[in-house]
Amino acid sequence: MSYTPQEKLKKMEKEAYEKELPYAAIFSLKLIWNEGGTLYEKRDNELIGAENMETVEDAVKKAVQQQTGGSKI
Repeated sequence: MSYTPQEKLKKMEKEAYEKELPYAAIFSLKLIWNEGGTLYEKRDNELIGAENMETVEDAVKKAVQQQTGGSKI
């Protein structure tokens, strides 16, 4: 797995749609998910009262801190 900066992802999305590539929508979804968004007005978490759950970023930071003896990243 690798990280793609948001601006590069936007450029890739634009080019994919311009070339009418069949997988262009994947870039759109990645952008939405990277920004913490969704395609829907509400998330299922809201229905069960779990709106403020830990993000993947928070979980990774916590795991790195545990592995490095508490060092902040």
